[in-house]
Amino acid sequence: MSIRFDDKVAVVTGGAMGIGAAVVELLSELGACVAVLDRDEEHGRELVARLGEQGREVSFFACDVGELDSVRTAMDATVERYGSLHVLVHSAGIQRYGDVGSTSVEVWHEVQRVHVDGCFHAVRFAVPHFMKAGGGAVVIVGSVQSVAAVADSAAYVTAKHALLGLTRSVALDFACYGVRANCVMPGPVDTAMLRWAASLADDPEAVLE
Repeated sequence: MSIRFDDKVAVVTGGAMGIGAAVVELLSELGACVAVLDRDEEHGRELVARLGEQGREVSFFACDVGELDSVRTAMDATVERYGSLHVLVHSAGIQRYGDVGSTSVEVWHEVQRVHVDGCFHAVRFAVPHFMKAGGGAVVIVGSVQSVAAVADSAAYVTAKHALLGLTRSVALDFACYGVRANCVMPGPVDTAMLRWAASLADDPEAVLE
């Protein structure tokens, strides 16, 4: 079976680096027009320029997913540019460490803001466009920590669990409009964020191995 995304428009939050960037590359390779939403303007524009040189239709929109108006503006700009919207991949995420005692209130809210608020904002503004298009797909990047936990990661584990619940709610509420929602739950992936996390250990190379 050959899967193509010709004539489809996709938005990828957190698309400047890591898993998000890989998703942008794959969707564009399969024919989609892709909007990269990220606050990392340097890497986002580098990715768009590189893929543009390969003849792919990819755009960058500076966006802080934790800010409601920022997401609204980026979604509107995407639809204005490409005319419609069919796919949302929410990949924006950050990692912070600490248990409930050592995690500051500021860090707790920072993690929930990016993962949970960011996803809520993205889905909120994507779904109406899906309904106009006759259907669409939401893919939320969770984690193995959406169904399990590791020590010293209270904020991250909680956020990833919340994304699984949000996925189920979206799937139930909008199935009648032809909107599908799925949560993918990867384990460790060799990204810049993973290598940053490993660098905090006494022996980073052993952690990576």
